[in-house]
Formats: sequence, C-alpha cells, structure tokens
Amino acid sequence: LEGLARIENAAQTAHQDEFLKLTPEQRSAVLTQIASEDYDNGAADNINGKPPKSFFHQFKELALLGYFNSELGAKEALAYLQIPGSYDGCTTLDPGQKAWAL
Repeated sequence: LEGLARIENAAQTAHQDEFLKLTPEQRSAVLTQIASEDYDNGAADNINGKPPKSFFHQFKELALLGYFNSELGAKEALAYLQIPGSYDGCTTLDPGQKAWAL
C-alpha cells in the first residue's frame, strides 16, 4: 500500500491530480520518474552485486509476467501456435518478427 501511495503522491506533486485521472503521457512520466529514482537509490545499496528490487520494479515485473502469460498477451504480443511443430532450440528471427509464446 505504501508503494501505491507513493505513486499517487508523485502524481499529485507533478500534476495536482489523481493518478488515474492523468493522461497516458502524464502517467508514463510519473512512472518513469519513480523508476529512475528507484534505480538511482538502489545502485548505492548493492547486495551481492545486484541492487535490491523496489516496490515499483517488483510491481512492474509481476504485471508483465501476468500479461505475457495471459491468453491476450500470448495471442496479441507474442507469436502463438496452439499446437506447435517440431522443437528448434536455435532459430533466427526475422527483423520485426514477434517472439514465440511457448
């Protein structure tokens, strides 16, 4: 809840409005700023060579994981074959070709 409140506060500070009422461009700017701040702050607290994940980065990672594992993400964003052919572990992709959802 603290992470979501931080996003809301950043929207209020930057645009004097609720996050959900902002335009897509304004939302993107707010989230980009938070991601940048988290990256800058995390780099100083290295643990085993990797910066710790912030709430925002974990939230973003889980949202992407959920989308690309959904039917919509697999069919719209990835190339989808319900019953794939033979396995080809090393293949080349043409420029602009979607990755496979397998």
